[in-house]
Amino acid sequence: CSSDLADAFPATWGRVWVLNDPSPLLPAGERCHVVTHAERDWRQLVNLVEFVKLLRAERPDAILTCGASPAVPAALAGKLFGVPTVYVEPVSSVTRLSMTGRLMRRLAVAFFVQWESLASRVPGARCEGPLL
Repeated sequence: CSSDLADAFPATWGRVWVLNDPSPLLPAGERCHVVTHAERDWRQLVNLVEFVKLLRAERPDAILTCGASPAVPAALAGKLFGVPTVYVEPVSSVTRLSMTGRLMRRLAVAFFVQWESLASRVPGARCEGPLL
């Protein structure tokens, strides 16, 4: 998945990966930050502080997130800095949004789902087929 995603966004764009666990799947030479692994608990606040620091240092043009716990604090930090967030709901969400998806609908400037069955139930969601 990460190499497919890397192919979609050329390195010349200055991409930076942010993960909540180290990954051996990133292509060699990629810039990567690891944030605290948070679930639905107080560590979300730690993530928010981490993303504020990251966004201040990296100054991205946009945030692309494909779900999971770090998406919400990343998007909130993005709002503070005026950085738009694009969200892709996981392919496992076929008939209903994940909890992260329900929150991200209000935070993302673009919201993608990967199933038509879900797009028809979520106003404003875009379905372009399998993305990630």
